[in-house]
Amino acid sequence: MAYNLTLSRKSGKVILRISNVKEYIMNRLESLRNRMYEDGIDVVIMPNSDFHQSEYAAEYFGAVEFFSGFTGSNATVVVSAEDAVLYTDGRYYIQARKEIEPNGFRLMKENDADTPDIYEYVKSIVFDDATVAFDGRVVSADFGINLSKALPSNINIVSDYDPSDVLWENRPLLSKNKVWILDEKYSGMDIDRKIVRIRESMKKHNATVHIVSALDDIAWILNIRGNDIAYTPVVMAYLVIENNVVLLYSDMDKYDDDVRTYLESHGVVLKDYDEFYEELDNLNNERVLLEVAKVNYQIYKKVTDSNQCVDKPNPSSYMKAVKNETELKNLKNVHIKDGLAVTRFILWLKEHTRDGLTEYDLSEKLHEFRSANEGFIEESFETISAYGANAALMHYRCSKESAALVEARGMLLVDSGGQYYEGTTDVTRTIALGPVTEEEKKMYTLSLKGMFELLNARFLQGCTGVNLDILARRALWEVGCDYKCGTGHGVSYLLGVHEGPNSIRWKRRSDDCVFEPGMVTSNEPGFYKEGAYGVRIENEMVCKKICDNEYGTFLGFENLTYVPIDLELIDKKYMSAIDIDRVLSYNNRVYEVLEPFMDTHERDLYLKLNDLL
Repeated sequence: MAYNLTLSRKSGKVILRISNVKEYIMNRLESLRNRMYEDGIDVVIMPNSDFHQSEYAAEYFGAVEFFSGFTGSNATVVVSAEDAVLYTDGRYYIQARKEIEPNGFRLMKENDADTPDIYEYVKSIVFDDATVAFDGRVVSADFGINLSKALPSNINIVSDYDPSDVLWENRPLLSKNKVWILDEKYSGMDIDRKIVRIRESMKKHNATVHIVSALDDIAWILNIRGNDIAYTPVVMAYLVIENNVVLLYSDMDKYDDDVRTYLESHGVVLKDYDEFYEELDNLNNERVLLEVAKVNYQIYKKVTDSNQCVDKPNPSSYMKAVKNETELKNLKNVHIKDGLAVTRFILWLKEHTRDGLTEYDLSEKLHEFRSANEGFIEESFETISAYGANAALMHYRCSKESAALVEARGMLLVDSGGQYYEGTTDVTRTIALGPVTEEEKKMYTLSLKGMFELLNARFLQGCTGVNLDILARRALWEVGCDYKCGTGHGVSYLLGVHEGPNSIRWKRRSDDCVFEPGMVTSNEPGFYKEGAYGVRIENEMVCKKICDNEYGTFLGFENLTYVPIDLELIDKKYMSAIDIDRVLSYNNRVYEVLEPFMDTHERDLYLKLNDLL
């Protein structure tokens, strides 16, 4: 048994800790505490984010996983001499408990009535003249602002502290992958038209400068893509748009002559990434359009020191959320290709449930089918291949070594997607591998009813996802059940698989937006029983106009996803005649769309499985 001693600056006591089976993580935590003591730091805060507040970050920014062992995408750790906690949302409660509690961290549930929020918690553990530290390049502006307001004036805040630089040996390097141009036959709009529209929005807000830090916005505006983040084809950069100039700050070693010439031909001035913060200091007496929720704390501080901040959404966020005609045409085509790959996987799986395969084997097989598609670039996120109880972890990940053996019973949940030149896909199916319980069938059926209720919604223009979420949850709520996450998220065009501002959830937020024709959104109700099973059914859908009349403009959704529903998991006693018709009509439509590309065996197996209802 190994022992570690830590001196607390708050109590002055020596704290004894015992290492456990996760000793290598515990050692990192102790090294962090020792370094904090040497640097005069009492509390350190580390979010799971990068310099651009990206949802998913490159390995270089993996400090949360390095120090805590947590592998989820959303988390913030707070470490002091006496305590170490990790805050995360409902998608990750089960996963976080498994991954962090053996490592000396406590789970703090975000949005839980019995859990203090992170600001209250930090305030509760600091003492007079304590020093709270974080890296202002990775901490969001909102977080830095709120923390400063929450802490007493006698608390010192250090916003340039990155202990990973010292403690993380062999830290992964930032990407040097090349940038490439997305042709207009895919983007549907050139740079010049996008810049004109953004400047029109700046003019409405009387802004003289617009700073864009969000990587998906930058890639969309400039019609470029990169490979700086796994599964998300973006490039690390900052963009500054003024009335007469557009400045791009990035690692110019990634830009070959063709890309440089392309950007410069559209009036983009190319500068090195490291120049951005230096030149921010030269910005004075400007009205800066800045979406504070999408920038880091360091940018916010530098801008607001000597400029007026106009805190409004990036104009490009709404522009890229409403897909143009070219994008929609491409997306409809790519969903057929992608749906065929996933359907082939399901049909193959139905005949190989007794082959002694693992979750990892199945994710690799799905990749084999999907990567055979023309125009496929990579997955749009790491495939979730979750068998049995593992499916209760909403964002479960398996490795070749950790993957569970799949048996000819129970259910497999597969959530996956692809990045193609023609767009981004995201689809989830829960698949019967053999006998399932009555309870599993019930919860699957109720979730499925919700998916089709939402897909068939008709609503007045002006509705947000908050107005529509009940359609997906109603069948579950009626039996006293729920899922601890949103129902739907926006989906990009060859960018992040999760895209705002459109979303579907029941909790109102300040950034709720109304649905507009052309917005692509996921529809993914489900149910997750810890230690037992999980179900989720996910389609993508695009908002469309239904009609105009004396009552207003009515909108609805058009289905984009063509992957069959597993009829073996349906319990008809929980379905109305309308519910059954919707399922059968959908599966028949999937067959009509995909049949021309199927071989004889695939057609026969599909029709056999579709006769079950």
